[in-house]
Formats: sequence, C-alpha cells, structure tokens
Amino acid sequence: MYRLQNRYRPRWITPYRAALAIPPEGPELADDFRVARELETEASGNPFDVLRALSGVAATVIQNAANELSVPDLSVEWAVALLIYCATDPYKDRVGGGGADRQAALALPLVLLQTDNDQLLAELPRDATEGLVVLAAALTAGTSSPAIDVRQNTAEGLRVISGQPCEQMADGRCWHELLWQAIEAGARSVALGDRFENLRRQMEPIIGDVVVALAERPVRDLMLTHIAPAAICTLDAAQGETCIKARAERLRDGLLDAYARTACHWAEKHNYHLGHEQHASFASAVLRWAAAVDRPVIMELAKRLQASPDAQADYLHTLTIVATHETHFVPSLVEVWPPLMEGGLANLRVAPTTRRLRPDEKRLQSLIPSPSAFGYPNNLDAVLAKARANWFPLIAISDHMDEWLERACGQMACVDALVGFLEALPIQEQVAPGLEWIRRLVVDEDGTARTSGFLLVSWLARLRDSPILRLEANPTYRTIVDALVLSNFRGARELQRRDE
Repeated sequence: MYRLQNRYRPRWITPYRAALAIPPEGPELADDFRVARELETEASGNPFDVLRALSGVAATVIQNAANELSVPDLSVEWAVALLIYCATDPYKDRVGGGGADRQAALALPLVLLQTDNDQLLAELPRDATEGLVVLAAALTAGTSSPAIDVRQNTAEGLRVISGQPCEQMADGRCWHELLWQAIEAGARSVALGDRFENLRRQMEPIIGDVVVALAERPVRDLMLTHIAPAAICTLDAAQGETCIKARAERLRDGLLDAYARTACHWAEKHNYHLGHEQHASFASAVLRWAAAVDRPVIMELAKRLQASPDAQADYLHTLTIVATHETHFVPSLVEVWPPLMEGGLANLRVAPTTRRLRPDEKRLQSLIPSPSAFGYPNNLDAVLAKARANWFPLIAISDHMDEWLERACGQMACVDALVGFLEALPIQEQVAPGLEWIRRLVVDEDGTARTSGFLLVSWLARLRDSPILRLEANPTYRTIVDALVLSNFRGARELQRRDE
C-alpha cells in the first residue's frame, strides 16, 4: 500500500503547480493494477490510506489512456469509477498533497480529452446521460471543494484540456459544456453567506448572474483563497477558440475585478497574505494569458491593485517567483518591468504613512526582480542557476534606480533584493554600476554601514576573487567593506584582512 502511495504520488512541476506521477514503463503498471485490485478487496485498516494508494494507480491509468499508451485490460473503467468516487464522496481526507481527491482533481479532466478511439469516454454510458452527469458532478466537486489545494489541482487539470477542439458528446452537447459547468460552479462558491456553523461563517453559492453578483458583493464577503483558483480556470478557458470562449472571457473579467478588490482589502484590513504557492499559481496563469494576447494584461492587473501598495507588492513578488521557476516568462516581464517599477514608485509617493516599522520595505523590495524560489525543491540550486542565466537585464531597473535607492536606503531586505538581482548580471555590470548602488544603499555619512543583509558579504567575497575587480582602481569596494567592519557585521573583517 505505501509503495503504491509513494510511487504514484503527484509530483510538483514547480512549487505551485502539481502534476500526475510519471507513468512507469513496461509491465510495472499492469502489476501495480493487479496489486491495487487485491488491495481493494483484501486490505483492512485506514480507508483513506487505501484510497490514496488506489487513486494513484487509477490516475496513472487515466493518464496513459489519454495519451494513447497501453493500459491493463479492464483498468480504465475501474479507474474512472474509482476517481469519480474519490472526487464526490464527502470524506474528510484533508491532509497532504497525495490525497485521493487531489489525484482525482488532476486526472478526471483527462476523461474529457478526445482520443482517436474515444477510449476514455467509451467507459461512460454513451447511450444515456447518466455517466456524463456523474462526471460533471465529479469535476464540479473539484472546482468547488472546501480544500483549496483540491481547487488548485482541478484548475491545473482543467488547464491541460481547456484549449482542445469542440466535439459533440452522446447527449448532443459539446464536451466543453461539462467543463463550463465545473468552472462556473467554482466561481459561484467564492463568497461567505450569513449562515453560521460552529461560530464560523460558511460558504454560500452565488445565485443568478455570477459577474453581476461578484461586482455587487461586499468585499468583506469574498474569499481571496477561493477566487484565485476560479480565476485561473477562466484565464485558461478563455484562451482557446471554443464554444465557451465568450462566456469564459466575461467571467474572467468579473473574477479578476473581484480578485483585485479582495486582495487590496485583505492586505490592508486583515494584514493577511496568501501562501506563495497560491499567489504564484495565479500569477503563472496571468503570465500565460499575457503571452497569448496582444494587450498589457500584466500592467492592467497591477493598476487594479494600486489601491493597496502591499497587495501590489505581493503581485510583483510572485511574478518574479514564477519567472524564477518558469524562465520562459522572463522576456514578457522584461518588457513591462520599467512601467511596473514606475507605477510602484508612484504609489509610494502618495501612500499614507503608517506606524509600522519600515512600512515601505516590502514594497520597495518587490520592485527589484531578484530570482526568488520558495519551498524546498530538491533541485533548488539548479532552479536558481537556470534563472540567473536567463534573468532580467540591467535596463529593466536602471532608469528608476536613483529614486529607488533614495527610498530604500538602509533597508536590509532591499539590500538582499538588489544583491540577488546583481548576481544574475555579467560580472562587469556587478562591479559597475552594482558596487556604487550598494554603497549608496549601505554606507552612512559617517562611514559606517546602516545594514548588511544576508547576501552582501558573500557577494563581495566573490567579487573580490574575480579578475574583473581591480582593488586599487575601485575604492568603492573598499569603502563598503570598511563600513561593514566598522559596524561589526559578520564576515566583513575576514574580507578586509585579505587585502591587508
């Protein structure tokens, strides 16, 4: 049982996008299917553990069938029925990323994927609508699940099929209608109602026109964590030339407006922030949309978030997270980063002062696109190395650096952000203008260091070892090191002794 759980556990393409396990080669899947059927009938113990093991095998069977690869005899019918049960049964398996409902969320959309022999849809009763109704209910359960990661997995699963061509089902409708039914259900379940249970307000489905209702709903009732996956579904569905494109575009615009209003409200009133994986999955969908259309959608959303500098800062930071893990988005961001930086600085010029310590640090840090991974991926060093090799050029920030340095002076997080950005540049540009920018940020008028940051000393050490840096001709380097020594920052004195 535990071997099956581990072998078929969903994998992470990035820390914010899940995918089904890589299918086994040769007879391994057939052997595991046989073991799963035996486990299903003979095993005792925790039923959730059993379902986790079975659902992984079932998801891989669906994946192979959708890709027209070999599957064991009678396995597709079993896999579809099992995953529909996992998606719709109201059990409380809400822990960890390998739950059976998570597997179903990723795999069941593939049942709609058209293949030459209709292998998957043939497993449903095509002479009646019963099978399609059950499948639609399972997809809807994913988009409107109480568990946010199930909603995210469903959005990722639906993304794979959203742009596929229209085709008629047994009941005469296009299969995109099932997709739309699930997407709309997710959009309807993003708001709190008046009903209380265990002293907590409960989600209440939106009735009537969803777009109109979202616009009229008080922002205090909207749940940002639930809006994001629904918006991702519409962003992807609106890109394909399908029968639901116009409806998806209208709902997309309504959800983006609700997302922006709610993000600003949560940032200012609740001081609550989504996890990076939720922000980043949404930002990734926005970047996919930006790559597919000829309009400045990245800037448009940034302008919608201007009401809250903190919400706008979260948005910019997660754009750099996505660019770090998906470097093919970097060129799109390079084009828009100068106006994004200008907009962020303009927002700071008129932002009211607060009692919070260093209120602008987070906002200023987000304006410098430093490679930013999160979580603990096994290939973290490789991710950062690839990002640095394909990162933003100097021109992306240089036009606004004078104002940024003046505002960011002495703020530790800003030092780390700037050092992270400089590390991705050619060594010549790290030396000039990089060292001068760091001096203005760090060195005080009396020659001491205002701050250091976590990355500065190690970066200076690497510059020290570079043949490009000629110490006798670059007093800026010595000024920075001496300032760090005077302020007794760790590692600075050792660095200074190397030149004594």
